[in-house]
Amino acid sequence: MNNTHGGYSAYKNTKVMTASQAKLIIMLYSEAIKQINIALDLMNKNAGVADYTQINTSLNKALDIVGELTASLDFEKGGDIAKNLFSVYSFFTREINEANLTKMPQQLPEVLKLMNSLSDAWKAIDTNKPDPTRSVNIAG
Repeated sequence: MNNTHGGYSAYKNTKVMTASQAKLIIMLYSEAIKQINIALDLMNKNAGVADYTQINTSLNKALDIVGELTASLDFEKGGDIAKNLFSVYSFFTREINEANLTKMPQQLPEVLKLMNSLSDAWKAIDTNKPDPTRSVNIAG
């Protein structure tokens, strides 16, 4: 391993360790979307058996991320939103598993559409929250 890779790895770890909860969720969605796109691209090019390992790996990474998102739900504080997200994440899990079993892409565009919508919603939440590093001078 060279020094450049070590530096990037350290940067990535710092970025994750210092991210807000919203940013972490956005990063999880981003990685899941990336992995599903990798699998979808391979499926759409009529991937052969040689590509099945990469499809499987990518979709399993996406499933792991959906599992993390599901595990992070707080049903006590989240109420109906948490219940609704649980249903959506269950849908993601079913559809990704089906796509992985069949190596057919039919389910994945809908999953991507919903994941992108949820990611955009979290980005809006993160953008609109107050910035604790900025102060307001109310004294004039």
